[in-house]
Amino acid sequence: MYNSSISARLGEVLQFNQCKARGSTTVQSVQGSGKYYSSISARLGEVLQFNRCKARGSTTVQSVQGSGKYYSSISARLGEVLQFNQCKARGSTTVQSVQGSGKYYSSISARLGEVLQFNQCKARGSTTVQSVQGSGKYYSSISARFGDFNQCKARGSTIVQLVQGSGKYNSSISARLGEVLQFNQCKARGSTTVQSVQGSGKYYSSINARLGEVLQFNQCKARGSTTVQLVQGSGKYYSSTSARLREVLQFNQCKARGSTTVQPVQGSGKYYSSISARLGEVLQFNQSKARGSTTVQSVQGSGKYYSSISARLGEVLQFNQCKARGSTTVQSVQGSGKYYSSISARLGEVLQFNQCKARGSTTVQSVQGSGKYYSSISARLGEVLQFNQCKARGSTTVQSVQGSGKYNSSIGARLGEVQ
Repeated sequence: MYNSSISARLGEVLQFNQCKARGSTTVQSVQGSGKYYSSISARLGEVLQFNRCKARGSTTVQSVQGSGKYYSSISARLGEVLQFNQCKARGSTTVQSVQGSGKYYSSISARLGEVLQFNQCKARGSTTVQSVQGSGKYYSSISARFGDFNQCKARGSTIVQLVQGSGKYNSSISARLGEVLQFNQCKARGSTTVQSVQGSGKYYSSINARLGEVLQFNQCKARGSTTVQLVQGSGKYYSSTSARLREVLQFNQCKARGSTTVQPVQGSGKYYSSISARLGEVLQFNQSKARGSTTVQSVQGSGKYYSSISARLGEVLQFNQCKARGSTTVQSVQGSGKYYSSISARLGEVLQFNQCKARGSTTVQSVQGSGKYYSSISARLGEVLQFNQCKARGSTTVQSVQGSGKYNSSIGARLGEVQ
């Protein structure tokens, strides 16, 4: 949808998605262009996705991605913001936020009321932050001097050095944490009491573990004294995990019941040939190449578990957020650069069905981050990289590409509403 009063002087706009601007606005917005524009003097009422902008000078921005909520007052002087997603800021705020940039900013003096995702920030100095990712809960008091502090609910005086995706380990975590939603990529030495849960809504009260080295110790319900060596994306494997695991890069969010032999890999480029698992619940069962008959229950970040996905998977890198009903054969890939030639699926609901090249007759219901499910998209897809946030009515033939720089030459569609 485009709103009727955008009085904008646009320098160059590749994709100016989901913006409801009010008042006089000068905007230079690019998504997937690799270019940054030097002057955004905008008084935006609401912005759903205002990504990959390099703003210089004094800027008032209200930016939310996929939250369905709009925040009325973020008066921020941005140094450089690649993705400033899902923030509900109250009061005077100076923010330097980068997601996936590999750069850290030296001064975040913020009084944030609520932050859903405030990742990849290297803050120096005294900082009060309330950060939660995908939990729907907000924490009222984290007065911490952070090295890099993501998604933590800290109680009491805390000195924490956390790193996410940096390849660095911090040598001293003297923390009295009540609850930790994501306690990733930490190299702890000495006796440590940690309560770590990612996106599960459950907190575990007693993990008194001497960790050899833990990059990501997520979503595990450990009982008793435990020595764990886990690695995510490090290219190292640890030889003694009291389990029957051959190799585990990321063994997240698994509640295994019975005898289980699991070989999961995330981001390793390796696939394991035999997963004979009887899993009760699996929150994230990513990047597994399963052969043979497999019964999997997989949900990421939904808080719901689905009781019957009896699927013969050809190859599934990421089978996220799917509520499948009936007999289903799915070949799903996210960010793999590979496309699968036959998706014969009867899916009830699909939150994210990205980067699929489907050939043949296909019935798909696809929504990303909209919270809405559409009941009838009977589409023969020529090629769809990302078919996001579309409300299609009637019979539709769509060729949709986002961020590819390619546009497909024939869209014969009768769309009721397409954002």
